Amino acid sequence: MKNIKNKTGKFQEFKKKIIDFLPSNIAIVCFSLLWFFILNLLIFSIFYKIWISKISIYSIALIQFIISSIVFWIYIYFVWLPIQNILKEIQNLVSWWEFQKIEFKRNDEIWKISHFINQIIKRVEWLSWEIHEWKRVKWELDTASQIQESIMPTSVPSWIVWLDIIAKSKSSSEIWWDCFDIIQQWKNTLIYLWDVTWHWAPAALVMMMANVAIKTLADSNVDPKDIYKRVNELLFQKVKTNHFISSVMLRWDNERQKMYYTWAWHETIIHFSKETWKATNIKTWWIAIKMVKDVSKLIKEKEIDFKEWDVIVLYSDWITEAKNQKDERYWLKHFTEVIERNWNFWSSLIFENFTKDYSEFVWQSPQEDDVTFILIKNIGQYWWKPVLEIWSWKDNNQWISWNQWSWN
Repeated sequence: MKNIKNKTGKFQEFKKKIIDFLPSNIAIVCFSLLWFFILNLLIFSIFYKIWISKISIYSIALIQFIISSIVFWIYIYFVWLPIQNILKEIQNLVSWWEFQKIEFKRNDEIWKISHFINQIIKRVEWLSWEIHEWKRVKWELDTASQIQESIMPTSVPSWIVWLDIIAKSKSSSEIWWDCFDIIQQWKNTLIYLWDVTWHWAPAALVMMMANVAIKTLADSNVDPKDIYKRVNELLFQKVKTNHFISSVMLRWDNERQKMYYTWAWHETIIHFSKETWKATNIKTWWIAIKMVKDVSKLIKEKEIDFKEWDVIVLYSDWITEAKNQKDERYWLKHFTEVIERNWNFWSSLIFENFTKDYSEFVWQSPQEDDVTFILIKNIGQYWWKPVLEIWSWKDNNQWISWNQWSWN
């Protein structure tokens, strides 16, 4: 009784395999049966012409059936079954099921096809691993971006007189390498811009360290020269990579209404003077932060003759290094001329006109680096709330729009 049940179970299992097999392989089954029938006819006709006078027609039919069956099973074993194996693994690949490497100890067309499939599978497995790693890295970058956003400036000091300020920054990727802020001390307003050399995660980590240190020191009323000195000492002790920081920091004396600048190998300061109706470029070269161990004797502070209605512009290097479709750069000279043409407007309108000119120049060129723009205008006894905005690459398309570069 037990044997009968086992045989019945095996029969049902075999029946299920046949039922599962036929619908998806009906074409190849029909083709194989047709091929077997034609083969039988062909062999029978040949043997009939040769042996009809020697042996009976029944013997000829038996011989041709045996030969055609041998040929057919050779075809099944060496062609049809290997192809079915390949198709099965292809189906596993498409359905993301477990894939088994196709093994053949021969060097014919079937082996070449199976080897090709094996190579594809190897690439797919590598790509799936890469996608998994990319998702993990993407999650880590998003987390790092959130941490960076938490230390980036989100508001301006509650009161600033004499100055009309607009400051905007846009990252080129998930994380920033530029950094800026406006910090109100007891008697001074500090406006600074930093740019870390090199790119990606290491530069972002250095930027975060420097930014936290600057804010901590600035809140303790440390002057710009000592801020640079202490941040340089910190980075020199803690950061072993060759990441330097170019920077420029303005100090506005709220009581005396005077502007001073401290620099560490950054882009020039554009200063438009209403008195001369000309924009000059104040050089901020010399030494970068973390380039040498001690910068105390190298960092200096100088005054800018910043009179009423004068304009000062700070910027990061991608503004003047951006290229258009002809591979031409948005050079400093052109940038300065734009400021000269628009100096008499409020800061927001100067910024808007610069943005339009910038977008018309670069057109659809990609943003390959962070962009930061800070404009300060001396408006005398007037009071004006500064505009300060941070835009990450996630807030808009990285590409240039048709009429205005996408800051927001």
